[in-house]
Amino acid sequence: MNRSQISYVATIILGCVLLGFVVWIAYPNFQKKVVVDPLPSFLSLKNNKEVKTLNIWLPKNEKVMGINIEKPEISAKSAYVYDLTEDLVLYEKNPKTRLPIASLTKIMTAIIALENKKQGDKYFVTKDALVGENSMGLTESESLTLEELLYGLILPSGNDAAETLAENYPSGRQSFINAMNKKASALGLSDTNFTNPSGLEGDGNQYSTA
Repeated sequence: MNRSQISYVATIILGCVLLGFVVWIAYPNFQKKVVVDPLPSFLSLKNNKEVKTLNIWLPKNEKVMGINIEKPEISAKSAYVYDLTEDLVLYEKNPKTRLPIASLTKIMTAIIALENKKQGDKYFVTKDALVGENSMGLTESESLTLEELLYGLILPSGNDAAETLAENYPSGRQSFINAMNKKASALGLSDTNFTNPSGLEGDGNQYSTA
């Protein structure tokens, strides 16, 4: 291939690259669609108690998919399926019904514990913390770190880990639960209430909704 032919081929390749770039710029639909996380960026920050000043993301409950298809029959008392990209409700069944949330409670327990790490990182287990069937296997007077308790809280869903985290809160267990409810309020969760850190039923009026 002589120099003239090489120059010709190079010109064609460069033209194709430029054309592709122009198409990419001109037609946004060809670009990769970026899904923006709808959760507030302050989820793990402390300065979030001024609820009225926050830009809370909430699902657009009035925007329901209008396709005429038969809804599936499900045994769950409540359900909610939401398309975050299109801000569209795909399916709902009793979405505002207040129901027990069991160990989903431990997500909020973990958040509050992470935001309020105990100085010295030593958490002591009391007899009162050894509750419920789900357990990480703690024993009274044992000492653990926050990281160890979080593993026990989330992996085996340890009620003893949840109670230990709450009892080691600076001003006690009830203040820990109050902090859980303040966080829920700050996140716009108006139909959520916590009365314990583990999710055990029978310990107050603890609920949330789909």
